[in-house]
Amino acid sequence: MFQMHTPAVHYAIEELKPKDDEVGSPTGAMVEKVADPESRVQPGDVLVEVRTMGENEPWGVEDVPFEDIVAAVNQKGTQVALTFERFPQQDVEPGEFMAGHSS
Repeated sequence: MFQMHTPAVHYAIEELKPKDDEVGSPTGAMVEKVADPESRVQPGDVLVEVRTMGENEPWGVEDVPFEDIVAAVNQKGTQVALTFERFPQQDVEPGEFMAGHSS
């Protein structure tokens, strides 16, 4: 599977929704809202691992219930370190994400 991981970055994510695979199992969390419009994490990005501040090991959707990830991230003001990938069906060219959203 195409994967592009970012360095850990810290942004306040305000809202997530599940991203399901073909059989309806959560495979990640799609960002709905971000607190900082200049954030490199933008609505539509799909998170596959979530790390709250101070944690050493990332949470993956494989080993932590998706609801727990969403509950932690959706707490207002929670800063999270994020590792996420763009899914290939979004047709993102390699390098496009790493260019960021700055103008």
